[in-house]
Amino acid sequence: MADETADNEPVSSRAKWGLALRDLTPAERAKRKLDDEQGVLVTGVAPGSPAAEAGIKPGDVIIEANRQPVGSAKALHDQAAGVAEGKPLLLLVHPADGNDRFAALTQ
Repeated sequence: MADETADNEPVSSRAKWGLALRDLTPAERAKRKLDDEQGVLVTGVAPGSPAAEAGIKPGDVIIEANRQPVGSAKALHDQAAGVAEGKPLLLLVHPADGNDRFAALTQ
């Protein structure tokens, strides 16, 4: 799998949650009917990771992390980094089909 994570996202975060992410372009936001600065694109999910176990797939868009809006890979990384050991990371996921759902990633 190609590593398309944001340049400013440490490897430890990818390993911990199993997500490869990148910022959405304005055209991608418009296509999915998302507001400006809303959402982060999932470009990869590590097999057997917390993200895979929660059903997150490449192409999904993460809109919130721990009930806080995220509009960049860095914002999502900052939210994920603040999760205490043993606590879940709650994500609001906007799949390609448009039916938003919550996913809880546990370590």
